[in-house]
Amino acid sequence: MICGVSAPLCSCMHVAVIGCRMLEKELRAKLQEQEARRDRSRAQMLKNEELLFQIENRIDHLLFRVRGITVPGQDDSLLSRGLEGKVQYLVQKWQYLEQRVAHLPPECKILDESSEVRGSS
Repeated sequence: MICGVSAPLCSCMHVAVIGCRMLEKELRAKLQEQEARRDRSRAQMLKNEELLFQIENRIDHLLFRVRGITVPGQDDSLLSRGLEGKVQYLVQKWQYLEQRVAHLPPECKILDESSEVRGSS
């Protein structure tokens, strides 16, 4: 008899304790993995929120810049439909300007170095 319990029973208890410790160790490792995964997800979410904020600010800036361009029949209610509505509103203005430029005579389409147009090739 060891520890007041018969040998086979004591041996089983010893195996059970070792099994519990191994299970605890395994569960702690899985918990740490999940916490790390949660932290990575949270960091990615914060990055995405910042990016979305920047995009929204830039879209608002574009809206401010093109506010004087009137498009016949343009639906101004798009502006109240969130980010997607604002983008649709800007696309309508872009298409209208593109159409107007396409109908200009060739001599009016020449851009000089002082032009504010950027990113064209």
